[in-house]
Amino acid sequence: MKITKRTLSAALAAVLLLSVFTGCKNEKPVPPAANSTGSASSSSNQDISFPTAPMTFLCNYSAGGSTDMTARGLADALSTELGVAVTVNNVEGGSGTVGVAELAKQKTDGYTIGLATLSPLAMAPWQMEVTYTPDDFDYLCAIVQYGYGIVASADSPYQTLDDLLEASKSESIQFAATGYPQPFLMNDLGTQCGGSFEWVSYASSTDMITDILGNFIQVAVVDESTYIPYIENGQVRLLASATDKRWDCAPDVPTLAEAGYDAAILSYMGVCMPDGADAAVVAKLRQACEAAANSDAFKETCETLGMNWCYMSGEDYETVARDKYAEFEALFSN
Repeated sequence: MKITKRTLSAALAAVLLLSVFTGCKNEKPVPPAANSTGSASSSSNQDISFPTAPMTFLCNYSAGGSTDMTARGLADALSTELGVAVTVNNVEGGSGTVGVAELAKQKTDGYTIGLATLSPLAMAPWQMEVTYTPDDFDYLCAIVQYGYGIVASADSPYQTLDDLLEASKSESIQFAATGYPQPFLMNDLGTQCGGSFEWVSYASSTDMITDILGNFIQVAVVDESTYIPYIENGQVRLLASATDKRWDCAPDVPTLAEAGYDAAILSYMGVCMPDGADAAVVAKLRQACEAAANSDAFKETCETLGMNWCYMSGEDYETVARDKYAEFEALFSN
């Protein structure tokens, strides 16, 4: 499947409204008014007998990837905090939406929680038929900020960001990506530099790496954790960081903002549960998530995997999810 700039242009006219996602550390959003039984209340500080049995943690992506391994690291830390086994089950498919939909259908007793990453939670409902909205969840925390960047094969003719953008002014440059919001970024760059980019959709990062290394496609918008080894061994070149900070594995490569472009993609790995649980259960799980996410063991897991650790409270993650849901509604309705 290919989506050209011409195809996207109408829907993306308002993309500048949302090209920079809210940051984890630099701004603390004001939580919205409580609208579920999981909101803070006097019962949230009570010592309750929960949990008393093993728990399930749903991961909305396939086993073995960086998101899955991060989820397993958090589940281990939660098991330590809560004193019961926390087992990860992978429910993949639909660009992360199948697992989020499955999470929304679970009992509200607190024994099943899981990942509700920002893109399937806030953007996908405006792109495809899903059975949930942000109203269907209680929000426990966010634990990782996904990092994105623009990369090229080592022997690509585009050795720098300037090379790439200059070439895009005379011909439409194909770029690889596994899904949204990456095409938004390239459309935004094309608008700002006067160039043109054409999205080539890939089913997985593994397929994309194979084609980049084989020079079947020369440019891609990728997540940081997957590509660190290839950048470090010189097979892939980072042209620009598409987050609000430089990549640790390529500290000399600037961000897009540092290069003079108002564009970035920041997304989060959040943890939710089905809406409607007792407020005291929600409060205890939020406390456990905070302790687990801030544990040395989990931070070490993130460092090993190349994931950007970033703790955000459940209230703050709900604010981000609802804000982005509204922004994407405005974008896709135009």
